[in-house]
Amino acid sequence: MAKFILALIGLCVFLFSVLASLAGVIGGVLLLIAGDWLLLVFLILEAVIATFAISILILPVAIFIRPANSLQKIGYHFFAKVTDWMASLYLGLLFAIWSAYIFTFVMEYTETFWGGVFASFGTAIAPIAFISSKEFVGTKFASFKQTLFMLNAKIALLIMIVQGVLDDGSFFEAGAFYFIAYAVLSALGILMLSMAFKVPQV
Repeated sequence: MAKFILALIGLCVFLFSVLASLAGVIGGVLLLIAGDWLLLVFLILEAVIATFAISILILPVAIFIRPANSLQKIGYHFFAKVTDWMASLYLGLLFAIWSAYIFTFVMEYTETFWGGVFASFGTAIAPIAFISSKEFVGTKFASFKQTLFMLNAKIALLIMIVQGVLDDGSFFEAGAFYFIAYAVLSALGILMLSMAFKVPQV
C-alpha cells in the first residue's frame, strides 16, 4: 500500500511538474504573439516581487510547525497532524490570494484566452516553486511532505483556473475555490503520508 501511494504521488508530481514548466513558456509565447508584451513584462516583475513578499509572509508558519514537531515527538500524532494542517491552511490562504489576483488580472487584460490561462498558471506557481526549492529537507518523510506541498499548490491552482474559466468567477470566488481545494488536498496529503510512513519522522 505504501509503495502504491508513493508511486501515485510520484506520477502526479511528474505530470504537474511538466505542466508547470511548460505553462509559463507557452503562456509567454502566446502573449507575445498577441502583442501583450507589456503584460508579460509586468507578470515577470510581479513574480519576482511576490517571491520576496511570500518569503516574508510565510514566516508565521513556524507558530504551527514547532508545536506540531513537539507534539509528534511526544507521541501525540493526531494533534500534531491537526496543527500541521493549520499551518497548511495559512499557506493555502496566502497562495489563494496571490493566485486569484494573478488569474483574474491576466484574464481581464488579455484577449488571448490560452495565453492568459497558461501565463497565469506559470506566473502564480513560479514564486511558490522557487521558495519551496530553497527550503532545507532533512529526512525522507520531510522530502515527501514538501513534495506534497508543491503538488497541492499546483492542483489547487489548476482547479481554481478551471472553475474561473467555466464560471467567469470574481477574485473572491477564485480565491475561495483555491483555498477550499488546497485545504482538502492538504488533509488528504497528511493522511496519505501517515499511511505511507507508519512511523512518522520529524
